[in-house]
Amino acid sequence: MPALTVDDIAASILRSSKMHAVASIAHAVQGRQMTNMATDFDQITVRIQRSIESFSPPAEHVGFGIELGREWFVDQLNDLKASIVHPFFAEMRDDFGDGLVVLPVIVVADDSAGTVIAFDPKADEFVLANREVDPVATRSADLVSCGVRGDVVDCFLSR
Repeated sequence: MPALTVDDIAASILRSSKMHAVASIAHAVQGRQMTNMATDFDQITVRIQRSIESFSPPAEHVGFGIELGREWFVDQLNDLKASIVHPFFAEMRDDFGDGLVVLPVIVVADDSAGTVIAFDPKADEFVLANREVDPVATRSADLVSCGVRGDVVDCFLSR
């Protein structure tokens, strides 16, 4: 039997984690069949790339009375690109909409300052969320929704 390389081991772990993730998310998200999570991860990644590539900063934008120039938007897009992570599963507390619920989500970006962008597969949209260390605040979830949903770029710019 040939010796395993680091790449072989990493690929095996990734396949194993994806298989486990497929089972857990398929169970958690009722009514949505997910036959190939790797394809779903790929589709999410493509959506992110397309959103970033198609974003065009407005010619002029005023946010909270402060003019935001083109450079601000370019810097934010660069920050978004730098914060993209390999997708992983988490639970998110969301009390915007139908009352308090804990949703299975896929984290796709982490700014390392406590803010993440997650994909809600049931709603088929991105969500701005925060990491919260207080288990009472999160109701044992990993993340707490900020109530901002939509496109990945818009969610990130809303931080």
